[in-house]
Amino acid sequence: MAIGTIGRRRVARFGAVVAAAALAVAVSPASPAQAFGNNRTVHRSCGDNWVSSGYAGTFRVFAQTQKAGGDCTGRLAVAIEYTDGYRTNRVYGTSSNAYVAVEPGSRSPRWGVHWGCDNCNQTLT
Repeated sequence: MAIGTIGRRRVARFGAVVAAAALAVAVSPASPAQAFGNNRTVHRSCGDNWVSSGYAGTFRVFAQTQKAGGDCTGRLAVAIEYTDGYRTNRVYGTSSNAYVAVEPGSRSPRWGVHWGCDNCNQTLT
């Protein structure tokens, strides 16, 4: 009989943890356009780019910019910025793709930083 009581307590505790986590996500202060992992298509004057960032396995984070349309022939670029303000060097790719993956160590990623070409404004994911 005691095992059943312990099992019910664990289920109740798990439910409370899940509810608290859902509430924390719901009130997250990051805006949708500037949150790590907010993957989307960005429309620029010279074309469209798919921008994405996230976790590439347990100990790596990534940022990627891919050409999705348009006639821009400039090279794409990406970087990763951390919550402490540190930003990796800009990694240049081709006119169709740029990708970077790094091990952040103790740093927490804030967002991926994406450029559609050398002269384009940056986009954050």
